[in-house]
Amino acid sequence: MTVSDNVEAFSELGFAPHVVGAIDKRDLSTTVMGQQISLPVIISPTGVQAVHPDGEVAVARAAAARGTAMGLSSFASKPIEEVVAVNDKVFFQIYWLGSRDSIAERVERARQAGRWA
Repeated sequence: MTVSDNVEAFSELGFAPHVVGAIDKRDLSTTVMGQQISLPVIISPTGVQAVHPDGEVAVARAAAARGTAMGLSSFASKPIEEVVAVNDKVFFQIYWLGSRDSIAERVERARQAGRWA
């Protein structure tokens, strides 16, 4: 086989997506745990967002601009109240750290902010 054989073989292939008909408007929206989002993409909790002055608030703002949600880590550099103020589509990720009482306090704080833990 030569390069030209490969090029010729691949030129015989085509991409023909199966389409029922022309769609003027595509709707990728879905619901995740009761949250309506514009597309099936959620920004996962990530660490070290404190390297940017706005940290998780900036990520929440970007997610809100696209109509989607984000996960907020228990290790977040910004308070959940600040994050939820710019995007109400936030899932709070919690780790088992500290006592049962401290975890219960964090869960309650997330609930008070309008989020689930």
